[in-house]
Amino acid sequence: MTSPPRSRRFFRPILTDIRRTAAAWRQRIPFAWIRQLSPQTLNRLVILQTVLVLLACAVFVATAMYVDANTGVRREATTTATWTMRHEGGIPIAYLRFPHYPQFGEEAVTSDRLVKYLKTKAPNTLRATMIIVYDFDEVRSKGPTLTADGITLDE
Repeated sequence: MTSPPRSRRFFRPILTDIRRTAAAWRQRIPFAWIRQLSPQTLNRLVILQTVLVLLACAVFVATAMYVDANTGVRREATTTATWTMRHEGGIPIAYLRFPHYPQFGEEAVTSDRLVKYLKTKAPNTLRATMIIVYDFDEVRSKGPTLTADGITLDE
């Protein structure tokens, strides 16, 4: 069975509805309302838009500068270090551990002056100066140990 042929009476209300819908959509198309604005209002909108874009750029640049200034900050820190001496391959190596920074583990130091000092004086702890890298005042990593009990360490 087939449906009967459609007449104008059937299609006219549908086409009218489509035209009305298209006209309503045309009124709501983005930026279509700009044509209805006066030149003075349009100038104010352009100025406002320019100010907002410049403000967003300023916030972006300020945020980038703040992040750059507070990441990767290298500072010297002086702290106590405990030590142990081990001989590896006939070479005496001093291993330093930093109780205030347990996340760094131990550092091997092969300085002849430090090894000689540790053998003769044998202190329990050392005062070590090292480089610490911070991100937003949180310790990120450790750089080289610069001195131990006033002895400059060889790199």
